[in-house]
Amino acid sequence: MVDHEFQQVVLARAFPIHDIQLSKVGLDYFDAWLEEETDYARILAGDSVDL
Repeated sequence: MVDHEFQQVVLARAFPIHDIQLSKVGLDYFDAWLEEETDYARILAGDSVDL
């Protein structure tokens, strides 16, 4: 028998990576979902963020 204990994880900030396989509709949906959950932003090519 396997006994698992789960704990909720709350993200402070999120930046998408590896999402090239998503269509424009998929990107919009994904962005909207994460914007509801946390401080979310896309990092454009050449931009940087302080972690």
